[in-house]
Amino acid sequence: MAKQLINKVPDLLKAKGLGFEELRWGAKTSLNTAKRWADYDEAQGIDRIDIDTVINIAEFLSVGIADMFEIKEV
Repeated sequence: MAKQLINKVPDLLKAKGLGFEELRWGAKTSLNTAKRWADYDEAQGIDRIDIDTVINIAEFLSVGIADMFEIKEV
């Protein structure tokens, strides 16, 4: 059975009342990167992940990397 990686960063941002601008500055990412990670549909289309970006986002949101993703059967 095929599996899909679900990016939960948009949900985490929403739960904390944060948008892409806060993500941009807090996680020290570019504008385009922050917009992609903050938008649910865009985030699901990310197919290459920069480890520094993942670490910066996790640290900014005060979550573990495992909290940022979910593996789903499709």
